Amino acid sequence: MRCEEIRLLLNAHMDGELEAELSHIVARHVLRCTGCAHEVQSLQQTKSLLRECISQEHATDPFVLRTTMRLRESMVHHLRLPQPLQQSGYRQWTLPFNRDDQATGTD
Repeated sequence: MRCEEIRLLLNAHMDGELEAELSHIVARHVLRCTGCAHEVQSLQQTKSLLRECISQEHATDPFVLRTTMRLRESMVHHLRLPQPLQQSGYRQWTLPFNRDDQATGTD
């Protein structure tokens, strides 16, 4: 692989997101190529600085609950997903299937 192709894969490689064979190719290239090795070092320093500068926030349980409910409502509305039924303490999704007798017109 050429340096341009390797550099497109460096972030994914560093984050462990590549398949093993491709990750091995990238690692082997970086060992031989000083330009790409410098790019890896620069990316590592950048990620390290960002971790130090930006505090990690955690969502509160009420926020997660509200967001989840709004997402579900949005999906139902925009994607026309079936509405959930509330029955005796559990949720069940209804699907808009025709019964056999309705599809054939028989009773």
